[in-house]
Amino acid sequence: MLSISKVFFLTSTSTLLTFILQSIAMKIVAVVLGPSGVGQLGLIRQVYVSGITLTTLGGQTALVQGASSKQGEQRDKFLKATFYVFLTISILVSLAVILFAPIVSAIALKQNTQQAIDTIRVLAIALIFGGLNGYFFGYLNIHNYLKEIAISQVVSSFILCLISFQISNFANSMQSYAVLSFLILIPLVSSLFFLLHIMWKKNLLQKLYTRQLCIVPQEMTSFLLFSLTVALTSIVTSLTLLAIKGMILEKNGIIFLGNFEAAWNLSTVYITLMTTSFSTYLLPKMSELKLKEDKRVLLKNVFLFTTILGGLLIPLIIGVKNLLILILFSSEFSKSIEQLNWMLIGDYFKLLSWVLGTCMLAFGDKKSILITELAFSLTLLTSVYLLTPFNELELLGLGFSLIYILHFIVMNIYIVSKLGMYFDRKVLVIWLFGLALVIFSSILMWNEQQFNIYKLAIIFTFSIIFLLTCAKLLNIKSVNQLRVNL
Repeated sequence: MLSISKVFFLTSTSTLLTFILQSIAMKIVAVVLGPSGVGQLGLIRQVYVSGITLTTLGGQTALVQGASSKQGEQRDKFLKATFYVFLTISILVSLAVILFAPIVSAIALKQNTQQAIDTIRVLAIALIFGGLNGYFFGYLNIHNYLKEIAISQVVSSFILCLISFQISNFANSMQSYAVLSFLILIPLVSSLFFLLHIMWKKNLLQKLYTRQLCIVPQEMTSFLLFSLTVALTSIVTSLTLLAIKGMILEKNGIIFLGNFEAAWNLSTVYITLMTTSFSTYLLPKMSELKLKEDKRVLLKNVFLFTTILGGLLIPLIIGVKNLLILILFSSEFSKSIEQLNWMLIGDYFKLLSWVLGTCMLAFGDKKSILITELAFSLTLLTSVYLLTPFNELELLGLGFSLIYILHFIVMNIYIVSKLGMYFDRKVLVIWLFGLALVIFSSILMWNEQQFNIYKLAIIFTFSIIFLLTCAKLLNIKSVNQLRVNL
């Protein structure tokens, strides 16, 4: 399990650096262009994200799952065939964007000017590179080229950060094109980096450049069905969040929505940081294992590692949540703490639900993925519809927390049914201790309106006790033994 800790450190570090660099770039855009430039970027980015969902068929999940479950020549044939699938779909989606640019511009940008239409058409270039970037990212993930993935993410974001000021200065007369450059640069640089790496390794291009296409109809049908399932759930999730925000805006107003966004984004950022770090390890590893016992061992290790990490990180975030809101937003968003109090408790369940839910993706269980995600989205929508009339952020946070707990229970039932797996006493004790620490930290900081270093010190002390208890339960007495256990 040493690879778990190594993968987490490598990918979380690169993801964090990428986030910081892109945040700096966005800050520069905000200063130079003002609210209109940021708003324009937000609209174009939403179109781009929707297009990428189609060009990559909901991301590279299906590619990683399909290739990881194969070996040798069978995997090579699969990778070759799916490369042309990604390329074809990217081109078709880009052509559709070019042809229907006036309609897309009118709906998404609320404009029908020639400049707005041209902006949408130029976006097609970013979609082609974005689709190819999705394939290359998945390819490197399958072959455990994690350093290359990390380097490409950081380098592309660093270049974006360097030239963001220059791009923004060109926005006086052609704002849409200037903002569009931010979307093109990262997939372009990443794709070129991946291509150079693959040429250096001299393996993928040789396998792609053959006369025989090697498409197996049954495998491609399975791949496309799974891809469309993932893409559909991604679209549903995106539309659900859009509907929730629209509902809150209509019933509670823009200030209420702003506070909701602050709490939601803060919760999402660190959870995404952790899940992105694990996804590069767990999904391909779980997909390639054949024996149930091996899958149970892997899942137990990742679940245990995530439980310890969540039990340490979430209480510390609870301790500094007021400071984070002040730094990332402003004192005007202090009401978001009411929602965040409950959401941070729910995040403990949400994080572990993701670990268990990855198995569903690894198994290629299309029916369960579709039913679970649709039910989860419907439950979120229903809860917001029922709770928004009360005009209380705290109730929304409580609703989300209860839904995450329900999702965690469902994922556990699924794992028991598929793997016949029950966690042993040590894992359960560590999980319960972590949950107790999260709840204790929440109660301690619940009504705290400002950053309190003394209460943070109490949380930190109990976090150390939690870590030492975990080491005791796992019989870890030294750093060398920790390496063996991991």
